[in-house]
Amino acid sequence: MKCCVFIFQVKDSLVLDGSVGGSVLLPCIFSEPLPNQINVFWRDKDDNAVFNIENGSPVFSDQNQRYQNRVFSFQEEFKNGNFSIQMKNLQISDSDTYVCNIVPGHKRRVQLRVSGEMKMIRSFRLKTFLFLQIQSLFIYVDE
Repeated sequence: MKCCVFIFQVKDSLVLDGSVGGSVLLPCIFSEPLPNQINVFWRDKDDNAVFNIENGSPVFSDQNQRYQNRVFSFQEEFKNGNFSIQMKNLQISDSDTYVCNIVPGHKRRVQLRVSGEMKMIRSFRLKTFLFLQIQSLFIYVDE
């Protein structure tokens, strides 16, 4: 599916706009030299575990149920200080402020705003047509 994500930088916080049913990359880049063992804890504003990285490996045992099978990392990028995560199948309830806590003592905040409603209009010859409705504006999304 083709779609767009709009990124805005407001003061020291990053604001991302996504659409229902789409996906978004929540960035978290650590530019300082990495310690041998690094722990990263992504949390939402209610302190729910979105994604954990312990000793350089993803850990799913504490992941909040609402993020299971929807949030993924790029483990091959950890060695480069990239602890960004991808959230798929966005829902309105995903609109939140997310914090990437890099232990010890570093934080990156990302605000995600999810809007719109995807509706299946019709299917025609193996090609699915989806329309994204934002208020009264329809945008064609080709899958």
